[in-house]
Amino acid sequence: MLNLRKPTAALLGLTLSIAALSGCGLDNRMLSDRNPKVAALGIADRTQVQIKFKDKAELDAVAASGVDLFENVDMEARTVDATVTKQTEATLKRMGVTYVVTQKLSAMAFPAGYMTVENVMADMQSIATQHPAVARLVTIGKSLEGRPIVALRITSKLDQTLPSVLLTSGQHARELPPVQITTRFAHHLVENYGKDPAITKLVDTRDLWIVPLVNPDGRTHVEKSDGMWRKNRRDNGDGSRGVDTNRNADDHWSQGERNSSSDAYRGSAPFSEPETQALRDLANQQKFKIALDMHCYGGMILWPPGYSNGLTKDDAAFRKIGTAMAQPIGYKAGTIAQTIYKAYGDLANWMYATHGTLAYGIELNDGRFNPPATQVEKDWKDWKDNLLYVLDAAGNPQATRPQS
Repeated sequence: MLNLRKPTAALLGLTLSIAALSGCGLDNRMLSDRNPKVAALGIADRTQVQIKFKDKAELDAVAASGVDLFENVDMEARTVDATVTKQTEATLKRMGVTYVVTQKLSAMAFPAGYMTVENVMADMQSIATQHPAVARLVTIGKSLEGRPIVALRITSKLDQTLPSVLLTSGQHARELPPVQITTRFAHHLVENYGKDPAITKLVDTRDLWIVPLVNPDGRTHVEKSDGMWRKNRRDNGDGSRGVDTNRNADDHWSQGERNSSSDAYRGSAPFSEPETQALRDLANQQKFKIALDMHCYGGMILWPPGYSNGLTKDDAAFRKIGTAMAQPIGYKAGTIAQTIYKAYGDLANWMYATHGTLAYGIELNDGRFNPPATQVEKDWKDWKDNLLYVLDAAGNPQATRPQS
């Protein structure tokens, strides 16, 4: 593993050849005592439903039951979307949860206008090659199937004392717009460096790491066959596949989903997956001030804790930055557990608990995981100034969100 704390010749000039880059009520353990030896599920085995929950306790119970629950929770209407299999639909019926079928899922072509894994890798390589004074491509790990997990480091100074920020996307394979936003932000910074004084100052005084594709194997699977695939591609050895890389961190992991067929499966051990190990190692070495992990959909800005309805000692700081991002674009904002449902083993909680990072989960307001690519323009309009604000806030507690 590359030592990122000490600038080396490898770090200063590291690039990748394009050829090589060829989303509590009941106890979770009680609800998960089901036979995990089920066939690997494809999109044809799933149905999308809208759940009508009675109260927060029932919502937390459904979240703990292994149902593939989305993050578009509406606490006022008390609804949330989900996909179900025959097994998890039976679970909902057994629990007495009200729901309606919204659509039977079928195979979907990869939507036009979105970058493939190969496109993303080539794009990051191109940025590093064309803007070597401010952008460096670093391999932080490899996926289960051997694909590189890369970070684009944007700063004009390799100075470990600069406030560092982490921007990630592509953890959940089916969530397409976030990857477009993180890569577009990279372009925005390097192409305006030396031209826009505000951007130039940020690139000179911050150390930004962008990991556009945390889960390249899952994204490749979405491109080829299953537009609703969420996890990585771990062969769990029991006929099921995939670990949720955002439930695999070593923070309240033991309370996470144990059923390997669940889309929220926690994995065999904390940080069992190479994708989460790559982020762990990077975070351990950089100790980021702020981290944004971009997902979709739901129009929310979320922060720790996810495992408890309480608040952290830094809730005021979380809320200041979170609200500054949320209010201008009409997003909901709050802790993970209070705003959606309880989640265990997520990276935001681990980064905050381990390094004090103000780590946020962002749910873009897209209405679905894979909307037409034209939606990206709206997301970019919402998030360009927010991302610049977060860079500023990492070293400036009085920062205010810039206005377009």
